[in-house]
Amino acid sequence: MAKEPTTIIAVERALNIIELLHTENKEMGITEIAAKLGEYQSTMYRIISTLESRGYVYQDPNTSKYSLGLKLFTIGVGINHNNELIRTIRPYIVELAEEFGETVNVAVRDYSHRDGYYCAVIYQEKSNERVLGSTEALGGITECFYSSLGNSLLAYAADFSKETILSAELKKCTENSITNPSKFLEKIEKVREQGYAIDDQEVEKGLYCLSCPVLNSDGSADIAISISGYIDNMKSNGIEKMILKLKSITKQISRTI
Repeated sequence: MAKEPTTIIAVERALNIIELLHTENKEMGITEIAAKLGEYQSTMYRIISTLESRGYVYQDPNTSKYSLGLKLFTIGVGINHNNELIRTIRPYIVELAEEFGETVNVAVRDYSHRDGYYCAVIYQEKSNERVLGSTEALGGITECFYSSLGNSLLAYAADFSKETILSAELKKCTENSITNPSKFLEKIEKVREQGYAIDDQEVEKGLYCLSCPVLNSDGSADIAISISGYIDNMKSNGIEKMILKLKSITKQISRTI
């Protein structure tokens, strides 16, 4: 007897549309969406119309193109406040932000991509004292190569693979970016040795970021926490002081969760 499918095609298509609009981060027309997803325009139109009627997708009346709707934002805010993990770690994150006056980010590994290493920022505590604090977008999914958060998660990944890193095509964001895979692998191995990662203006000029993993019982990590800010402000806080505090906080969280 043939095994019945465990997924609903219409639901998968709707989720594919939402994920595409999120990944592309721009308004898109029906034709472009259908082409990207390899679907019929008529099928996409019906599904998008349903999503629009529920507030998950918004159609610009001037361009007739679509983007993500406010319903997803309101759901995200609810998750951010009610998620058990966020409730558990929030006091620690607030403590870090208040002590150093910088932006504190929490990221988790995103396993929805079958290839490569990705992470998503799930919580952010910003200080009102600083203008420049972080380029990390709340809810944004990025490759682990391009942030100290991602580097911490990559260094302690349960599925860590030297071969995957050595075959990566690394983009140059600033003059400090590491684009040579072998050099990047050396950096990741150093992160594993010292227990923290540094982004010294590698993604954005002027931005300095420190991060530590929250280790699981097997020594791997699915959560990382960072402190980021303008390089001169970070240095005035004392880099070593922040590293020690970040290590202490992540160890406390590891024991708690």
